[in-house]
Amino acid sequence: MLVAVVLAPAILAPPAHAADTDPRQIVPNAIALGGSITGPGLGTPRSITAENAGRFMQSWLGFSIFGQPIKQKPSPGATRYNLTIHQQYRGAKSDLKVFYAVKGRQAWVGMPAQSLGWAFVPKESWIVAPEKTVTTFKAAVGDLPSASPSTPSGRTTSSSGGSSAWVWFVVAGALLVVIALGLMVRRRIRKRDRSLTPAA
Repeated sequence: MLVAVVLAPAILAPPAHAADTDPRQIVPNAIALGGSITGPGLGTPRSITAENAGRFMQSWLGFSIFGQPIKQKPSPGATRYNLTIHQQYRGAKSDLKVFYAVKGRQAWVGMPAQSLGWAFVPKESWIVAPEKTVTTFKAAVGDLPSASPSTPSGRTTSSSGGSSAWVWFVVAGALLVVIALGLMVRRRIRKRDRSLTPAA
């Protein structure tokens, strides 16, 4: 169980006719007011509409409480996103923190330890995301930047260019050292020759 129920199960149970309910509804008496997502490639948080936020929460929350979800942390290397869902529960507004991770065709959804107002999460927990959650997530956030943007290759090019510049500095410095040593040796030879020359 991802969320620890502090209210009667009948209150949190998903309604029999979900299609007839408010799409913003998270649980009875709690509706989504919108939200945002942050993660790799997103310079600023991307907004999520109230309806999309509600549908996303509906796609997995009830299942995580009353179903038989597979409890599993994201695989190493999975791309992780942080979602903030604004909610209103019985007139009081608060934010819910949600995690979403993806790697290839596999996705996970989770929550950190927090109070939800109508329930609480005792510790960070993850489950394998249902197929519907993957669909509602994409509908809510749209196309996200690639987890491996092309910018690193540009940085590599810049880095290699910088390395080339450093090579030239080193070469130029070595030449200066060689020239300086040559001048010092030449001066010493001249001094020695002068000292060996007999006085007239």
